[in-house]
Amino acid sequence: MKIDGELQLCENECDIYEVVGNIYDNPELLKEVVMEKKYKLTSEELSIGHTTLYRIKALKNFGEVKEGDLGGWIEKESNLSHEGNCWIYEDAKVYDDAKIYNNAEVYGAAEVFGNAEIYGAAWVFGDARVYGDTKVFGNVEISGNARVYSHAEISGDVEIYNNAEICGNVKIFGTTKVFGGVIC
Repeated sequence: MKIDGELQLCENECDIYEVVGNIYDNPELLKEVVMEKKYKLTSEELSIGHTTLYRIKALKNFGEVKEGDLGGWIEKESNLSHEGNCWIYEDAKVYDDAKIYNNAEVYGAAEVFGNAEIYGAAWVFGDARVYGDTKVFGNVEISGNARVYSHAEISGDVEIYNNAEICGNVKIFGTTKVFGGVIC
């Protein structure tokens, strides 16, 4: 077990408290000990500029994903939550400080990067790109060659597709379809 970057071992039997202290006083350690991982990074690598991405592999069944399924590409574990049914499929890529969580899905050749967050039951697919400080949540679908970036916030039952471009401090919510043009 690693504590503060150093390996701590007990000889024979010992109380875990002797090694780590009160685990409840260390929320990060508690989360690491309690959380069961649903995927791992494989050794398969893909470079985007100076960033190395790794293919993911499911360690257990959840949602439509089966243990052993290969997924898309992430830079680091913080890009994809181990909780919920969120997943990155096929050749989709998530990197930088972008986060996918809850039941969100990214697939096809879609890319999510920067500080973007995709959550709820949102889908990003096709050749769509979501980046910057964008937040996408609810039952949103972003597809085709759509681009959503900057500080955009998309929520509700929204569909953004074809060559639509959403940027700036734009908020789109409710039941809305955007299928072309630029909204900035």
